[in-house]
Amino acid sequence: MTTKSRKRRSTELRRLRNLLEAAPDAMFVVDQAGVIVLVNSQTERLFGYLQEEILGRAVEILIPERFRERHRGHRLEFCRRAASPPDGGEAPTIRVAQRWN
Repeated sequence: MTTKSRKRRSTELRRLRNLLEAAPDAMFVVDQAGVIVLVNSQTERLFGYLQEEILGRAVEILIPERFRERHRGHRLEFCRRAASPPDGGEAPTIRVAQRWN
């Protein structure tokens, strides 16, 4: 990776973090393996975890225990389908999750 591309990537990541932090709702970013890679402070308030406690952990830590196994299956299926959208377009990159009670 060139210095220019590293700088651009760093700028984009900083913009994404600022965008997440400005959101009034809990927001987090999960990679294709289901690992939490970014969270905002609203996520900390809503779920009661510090960022350091959930970064690098499976997203299922935020799902009630009774739904975790089912969620893993849904997540894996979503990633499988997103890898090859039926219309041939780009794979979706953003999804909204709501808190379960």
